[in-house]
Amino acid sequence: MPRFSPMTSDESRFAEALYRAYEAERPPGREYAPLHLVRRHVAREFTPPLSTVLCFLQRVYPKLLAEDSPYSISLEVDWRGSKPANPPVIDGVPRYIIAMRPRRS
Repeated sequence: MPRFSPMTSDESRFAEALYRAYEAERPPGREYAPLHLVRRHVAREFTPPLSTVLCFLQRVYPKLLAEDSPYSISLEVDWRGSKPANPPVIDGVPRYIIAMRPRRS
């Protein structure tokens, strides 16, 4: 996996807000949460426009995949419910669900 520069303070704050939103929007007993709801939740808490949320997510996503990041993340295409009309597109792929966990140090 390529090495990425450490997260900036804004990226770290965004990752924390993303995790809080994931926890708030994740249905009880499920591992994944609908990404479009998590995105809206972050936009309400972080107060950027939704397009800015996607830009931050696109920028932070590869950094969260690195082993030294504070969270592990999974963005998936599979969605078994009704699909949102305009799903978030990350790395050129529509993503419907998200899972996150804090990494153990």
